Amino acid sequence: MFLRYDTRSPSLFTSASAWEAFDATQLSAQVGGFAGGTFDGRYVYFAPWPDTYALRFDTHGTFASKGSWEGLDLTLPASAALGMQGAVYDGRFVYFVPFADASGNNESDVILRYDNTKTFGDYTHWDTAHLQPLLGNDATGFVGGGFDGRYLYLAPFCSNVGFVARFDTKAGASLRDRRAWSSFETQPGTDGGTGFAGTGFDGRFMYFVPNQDGVVARFDSFGAFEDRGAWSHYDMVTGVSVNASGFWGAVFDGQYMYFVPYETGVVTRFHARATPALPSLPEFHGSFY
Repeated sequence: MFLRYDTRSPSLFTSASAWEAFDATQLSAQVGGFAGGTFDGRYVYFAPWPDTYALRFDTHGTFASKGSWEGLDLTLPASAALGMQGAVYDGRFVYFVPFADASGNNESDVILRYDNTKTFGDYTHWDTAHLQPLLGNDATGFVGGGFDGRYLYLAPFCSNVGFVARFDTKAGASLRDRRAWSSFETQPGTDGGTGFAGTGFDGRFMYFVPNQDGVVARFDSFGAFEDRGAWSHYDMVTGVSVNASGFWGAVFDGQYMYFVPYETGVVTRFHARATPALPSLPEFHGSFY
């Protein structure tokens, strides 16, 4: 069941008249759970997990109308596709981030990309790739990602070394173009700053949200991706609170980066910009949870 709240409604937040609902199972018996999504300016895309049936909603349509919704089983364009965690939009393409199946033991390296100028339900318009043959065995099990205007970043969740994968959207016509891919280990050989769940982008820096601990990793997009000097880390447990750990996603309001709690309920925020300014679109579409 999908719910939508009208922020411009004169009714109270607690009033039923400000809310709409849509039961997506009427589209297909394959509709199951979802984990995150993205927005391309018209359509909202929902990433399926632990299932494989993706959905999109046309914001120009009626929320409760079946005709405003479309779906596709992602195993059609990629038979090895498992559950996805998040999606990212780069101005034309929507990327679905590979995570794992329902058991959490079968990690996925299959990334999918949809061209939003094409028909959503036609799987022949989708591009797919296995990341492990391109980047190595650590390229699997991601949660969420971000876009900085040129590069797509995938946040590593299952990696023991903080294996960030990056795709140059200007360099490769296909997801299978090895030249367009690069990787970086945020903390090789350590126990901190390796597991992340989502990203946040402030217009210059890409933040990787700590899930397994409180160590935030941050990359300066003005620097070289492979240069360790362009990366920095901050341990929120040490610097903010002993309970500042275990987050899932982040939100940027133009000045502060907010880290969403998953385990402890402690919200933290970072003063990212002295002068408030939101990143321009499509970077700010990002990936949300």
